[in-house]
Formats: sequence, C-alpha cells, structure tokens
Amino acid sequence: MKNNIIIVLALLVLQACSAVPVYTPGQPLKSNEGLLLVNFHISGNIARANFLPELKLPHSFVIDAPGALVLRPVKAGTYRFNDVLYMQGVKFLQPDIECMGEFTVQPGVVNYIGDIYFHAGGSKEYIIFSSHAYQLQLIDNLDSTLKLAGKQYPQLQQDYKVENQLIGPFTCGD
Repeated sequence: MKNNIIIVLALLVLQACSAVPVYTPGQPLKSNEGLLLVNFHISGNIARANFLPELKLPHSFVIDAPGALVLRPVKAGTYRFNDVLYMQGVKFLQPDIECMGEFTVQPGVVNYIGDIYFHAGGSKEYIIFSSHAYQLQLIDNLDSTLKLAGKQYPQLQQDYKVENQLIGPFTCGD
C-alpha cells in the first residue's frame, strides 16, 4: 500500500512537471533553446503513458490521448528517453525502452524526433492483475506531423527552420 501511494504521488508530480514549459507563438526562444517536436500515439489497455527523459531534461511527457502533438522549448543538447510508465489494471509498469536511442536538440530550430507509437497488450485476455506485452515503434512522419503542427501553430514554419533529428526508425517491445 505504501508503494502504491508513492507511485501515485510520483505520477502526480510528473504530470505537474509536464505542464511547463510549452511553446508560446510570438515568444522568442532563449539563445540556448530549441523546439522539440514529437507526435506520441498510444493504444491498447492504457489510458495514459508517461515518457520520462533522462534527468537533465526537467520534465516528462504525459500522454493521455490516442495522439498527442508535443512542441516544447528545450535547452539545446543530447537527450534520451529512459522510461515509459503506465498502469494496466492495478499494476504499475515500467518497461525498458533503451532501444529508443538518443536525440539532439539544436538551438533556434524545430527539432523533430519522430512519431512514437506505444501499444500495450491485447484486451481479449485482459485480467486485472496481469500485464501484457508492449510494443514501441518510431516512424518518420515529418510531413504529416508538420501539417498537424501548422494547424495549431500557423507561423511555426515561417518563424523556425525544421530539422529532422529522427531517433530511429526502430521497433522494440516484449
């Protein structure tokens, strides 16, 4: 019970951390910042997934919709996602996602790192205390992701050069 409370508190903190920073059109980036662009897709027996970058990137990416476009200012540098956290039934899962590799954020540009697809288990054998295999896949959908970003941020491509910093393609899972 104590561990469950700690896990819930950790997820709440991660969710709060993920709320900032966000890209605000018209607000200039700092000289050592770039924009990170990624489109997350989740499916299967999960309602939300928390993608956790290594500690030097001070926020996680909480994904609670089937598709979530993320555009955030990030300090320039090289990063990697260390973990993805999610719940299946009452079980808290944290699979190894080292297969994703590193990505680079260059200053002053939009850095597209790919469309990340995360699928957790099949529902026909779902039992509340069990967990199922997951699959993580990265695909280069730069054109469609830029169209989506352009709908939300019409000036984005006029204001910033877009660099494809793809961290794949890859597929991994268990």
